[in-house]
Amino acid sequence: MLALTPPRSINARDKLKGIDVNTLIVLALILAATIYSYHAVLGNFFHGDDFVHLSWLSEAIKNPDMIWRNFYSAWLDISTARFYRPLISLFMVSDYLLWHGNGTGFHVTNLVCHLINTILIWRIILDLPGISLVQSEATGANSHQRQIWALSSAALFALYPLHPEAVSWITGRVDTIVTMFCLASFFCFRRWQLKRRHAWLITSFLSMIFALLSKEMAVVMPALFTLFEVIYSINLRSSNNDVSNNDVKIASKSIWRCFYSALSKTALFWLILAGYIIVRRLALGTFIGGYDDSLFAIPSKSVFIKNWLHSVGLTLVPMNKNIFGAHSLLKIALKIVWIALLIASAISGTRALRMQSEQRRHVLFLFGWLILSLLPIFKLFNIADDLQGSRLVYFGSVPLSALICFGFAYLPTTLTNNDSRWQLKLKITGITLLSLILSISALMLIANNLAWQQAGEMSQAVVKELDRFYNATAGDPPVYLVGLPDNIAGAYVCRNALAGMTKAPQISRSVKNCFMLTNSEHSFPYGFARESIHDTANSTILRWSNEEKVFRALHLPANVKNEKPSWVQIPTVETLGGNSILTVNVKNLPCWPTDILTLKCEVLSPGLSKKDVVISLMYTNDWQKNFSLSRRIATTVHNTRSEQIISFPLHGDVDWSLGGFCHQLKFLIPKDYRLKINNLEVTPLSSIMPLLSFSNTANENKLGYIELNQEHPSCQLSFDVTHMQQASSVCLEISKPNTFFDTANSQTPDSHVAISQQYPCRQGHIGLHRHDFPGSGIYQARLRALDQKKTPCGFAGDQIMITVGQ
Repeated sequence: MLALTPPRSINARDKLKGIDVNTLIVLALILAATIYSYHAVLGNFFHGDDFVHLSWLSEAIKNPDMIWRNFYSAWLDISTARFYRPLISLFMVSDYLLWHGNGTGFHVTNLVCHLINTILIWRIILDLPGISLVQSEATGANSHQRQIWALSSAALFALYPLHPEAVSWITGRVDTIVTMFCLASFFCFRRWQLKRRHAWLITSFLSMIFALLSKEMAVVMPALFTLFEVIYSINLRSSNNDVSNNDVKIASKSIWRCFYSALSKTALFWLILAGYIIVRRLALGTFIGGYDDSLFAIPSKSVFIKNWLHSVGLTLVPMNKNIFGAHSLLKIALKIVWIALLIASAISGTRALRMQSEQRRHVLFLFGWLILSLLPIFKLFNIADDLQGSRLVYFGSVPLSALICFGFAYLPTTLTNNDSRWQLKLKITGITLLSLILSISALMLIANNLAWQQAGEMSQAVVKELDRFYNATAGDPPVYLVGLPDNIAGAYVCRNALAGMTKAPQISRSVKNCFMLTNSEHSFPYGFARESIHDTANSTILRWSNEEKVFRALHLPANVKNEKPSWVQIPTVETLGGNSILTVNVKNLPCWPTDILTLKCEVLSPGLSKKDVVISLMYTNDWQKNFSLSRRIATTVHNTRSEQIISFPLHGDVDWSLGGFCHQLKFLIPKDYRLKINNLEVTPLSSIMPLLSFSNTANENKLGYIELNQEHPSCQLSFDVTHMQQASSVCLEISKPNTFFDTANSQTPDSHVAISQQYPCRQGHIGLHRHDFPGSGIYQARLRALDQKKTPCGFAGDQIMITVGQ
């Protein structure tokens, strides 16, 4: 059995063959290909959250205490999302001092870190312990295969299509930098074992500390070192071909002895981790932190498992659906070839492990590394079809790349004999397959980076237009922006960006009363604020045009408050047969005053399922010319044969209410569900959801924000459900800290509800105090009407935002 005890020096005979000129040329080509693949994103532009950092940096340079405060408080002074990442702020400050507001310098820093990671991966794989190196030194076969494996793994990592979010997005450097320090720590740890020079061990300690100061992901490093020691010391029942050398030796130990021995060798790393946890607790006031300050709380097990499986699939087959299209021939061809290559690698790798059992340790260690890398993100592991969220697997893609390349690099070892001619053919085949998977990876990476380039150019165009508008506008009037793109094919544009975009020096002067209205912006309570937006005399609504890259003024109708009767018939809808889609042409239906659309229908044939079914509504209007699943409004229908009233709340939908006049409606109905629609009508808002109001001195425009702090510790809400026939009481729902309700105006219970308090009256007041909340953070709150049986009726009211301070 193998053991790494004690670390000691090795002689030249035990080393891998020296790095020759050809290896350096190949490594240089890999780095050059990586730079070319990312050259499109090296322009002077920023994305999304980058503007938050720019705003902070401009103030931090003037007040250096803001920089050092990151070491003893929450990152960027954001108490509502408690992260401890002070070293990232130092990297940001360094770039800002060197490059000021030029985004090119920031992007270059990200790319340099990525290139360093690529080189470290190459060296780490070369330094993995080897059993048969001495035995095969005469032929150099094993050494040559190890070089191929190391170089190809580094190349695949460098060109992996999942990485633009971590490399091309400046804020994504959090994952790039933590990976750099983690790899540096492991590399130095391994160098210490080989060289027995304490400078390497000290550098390993420092690198791990820097990694912990960069992102929480680094907490897995002590476990990774322990895993390494255990894997390379336990007895894996090696074959008779296994021989010992000066790097490793055969020993007979139980797995528990190996484990305890590994813990003793890595004890100092565990002590560093314990010290980090204590410092983090003192700085953040919690051991966990993050967005919701919970470790294992998940909204739904079924959704959680589904997201995990989906994310694993995208990690292995990293295709961006929004770039290549859902059904494009190119995507299908690339996906088939990619999957075939993965299968070929798995088959070849399995065969190689059977023929050379000493390689099992490498594969076992890499699998353990991959699993450890997913543990800190297990709650957040949710990669979208456009690869949003992919930065979280940046560190995990290190062992993944090595595992994928292992089978191709060791393809010649799958022979049962030593036929040199077949070994040469298999070697050429392996290199050809590696070249193919690297080429496909580079192609997808370049396509993804073009999306990030477009997103960056779009964000710069938005900033330019904002500067033009405020140069021509006096003061700081309320301004509402609609139509701003959240992302382009997964590349962020304006998400979380407006607060930074509207500050100097991004524009000529800083403004405060500029708000973005979009259905993807959950932090703005649009449903509650829309009446205030209309009633404010000097407010301005600007609509963004992606084609022209300019803002156009949007004018709301004057007769918004025209009272409507309970039922107003619009079109006549014929009986729906067995079709799953019903399209209705609607003329002269104004979107703004239409709060609720209601179907009076009769269920003729319930679906096969005994559960309630979901019917969705899509629409087109003057603004949204085409139907889109991203703008569908869903509602629940009882799966029973009966007459029913089905309502679709449109009140809080930005794309609907600001879209002028409706053109068409499309209803998506389950295929095995059959109903007859008798009427399609408009319903007043007050008849189907609770009405809520409040006054708050910190909110002049009544936009649905409440601030509870030491200066304003309480607030009073006023509610009214007297227009809802079934309602007899109300229930106040409050979300978990720093999370948002799953669905606005929903009929069903929400998984993110943390506080639910009932009030036995139809009209009255509710007092809120900051001590009623579990801690500081941002909360959403809304009312839900209850009938006499305390069962929810109608829809949940419009949510408001509550910020609870210290």
